[in-house]
Amino acid sequence: MRTTLAVIASLLLCVGAGVTQSAESGPSPQPTNRNPNVVTVIGKALHFLKETQNRDGSWSKGPESCSATALALSALLRTGETKTSVNFGKTITLARDWLLAAHPESLNDRMAIAVALSDYNTLHAETSVAQRVTAILQKIDEPGTNIWADILCTTRLPDESQRPKWCLTPKQVQQKYVVSVANTPPETKADYLKTYVVSRAKFRADSKTAAAHYHYLTNEVLARQQVDGSFPVSASEDKVAATALVLLSLADLHHGSNQFCPPPPPKQEESSDAEVKVTL
Repeated sequence: MRTTLAVIASLLLCVGAGVTQSAESGPSPQPTNRNPNVVTVIGKALHFLKETQNRDGSWSKGPESCSATALALSALLRTGETKTSVNFGKTITLARDWLLAAHPESLNDRMAIAVALSDYNTLHAETSVAQRVTAILQKIDEPGTNIWADILCTTRLPDESQRPKWCLTPKQVQQKYVVSVANTPPETKADYLKTYVVSRAKFRADSKTAAAHYHYLTNEVLARQQVDGSFPVSASEDKVAATALVLLSLADLHHGSNQFCPPPPPKQEESSDAEVKVTL
């Protein structure tokens, strides 16, 4: 729990102060009207994920298992947990093992697994994980307009030389979603997925845009958390995926979020403002 609280505290510090700036992603947000209950919301959501994990390392059942497990693993990792975390280390390791063994037919599920295992590899470089991601990518043809493709294209891969030729740049993906208007709470898994990608775009835009979106999240999304720590979806859909996506919607406020992004183009690697940290 000590690790989780430290991570959550640093996440909120980033919300209030905007401590990281990336040449590719733009300035970090400096939202106002910070909700003091966000720490509790995040902690409850993390523990909901831990408590609902199946014994085999997956989440949910049937066709929802792959995406739910991938999203839950990414949410844990991007919120600052690792395989050595006291409270969540075993949860993360079990999820990794399950995803390594999963071979879904669905294109979206395969991309979701590639994203989650890439996130894992960013923190814990492992040959088996890197090879699995590469194998998945090599079998993905041009996916067309696809929200999971956009998530994959804004994720750091174990081997950047294997980045698909069809990928948009992170800037192109941001421009695609930053214009979206969010004014009603998400009701379905698809709604939560869009909230996630829109959050990534808006939190990497100007401070006014980021602040407005943070206000929307705290007042329209986080306020709907259930007693068990989950977030509501329509009766036939998956609370695990919805809850993981809420955590991921906040993840770009974490001080270490840039490590999960693709590296900048070679011409920017030596730029002095590639990553600027400000201590206030």
